[in-house]
Amino acid sequence: MSERDIRGDVGALPATVCRQLRAVITEAVDNVITHARATRLSVRVEVTDAQVEARVADDGIGPPDPPIYGLGLGSMAARARDLGGSFGFDAAAKGGTIVTWRVPLMSPDQNA
Repeated sequence: MSERDIRGDVGALPATVCRQLRAVITEAVDNVITHARATRLSVRVEVTDAQVEARVADDGIGPPDPPIYGLGLGSMAARARDLGGSFGFDAAAKGGTIVTWRVPLMSPDQNA
């Protein structure tokens, strides 16, 4: 089962932020499909005046301990960092994994 929740105006995001957001969500969902053995997947995107946040959560086997930052997780973290944001990859309280990607929104010319 999958769930999608979009809050705010995603269409108003600067093109660069939108491209990075799409790539991060695609990678996170691919990781769930490939590695998590999950039965539930949730994707939430929230756009405010100050930031955009994407959260991908599953009920799968959870991240390895210690977490392994390969190409996929490393690229998601770099995409956030390049835009002045943050990236989190954590075990969910009731099992599974939560990926959180946050990027501040600035004037259009700063995020272009």
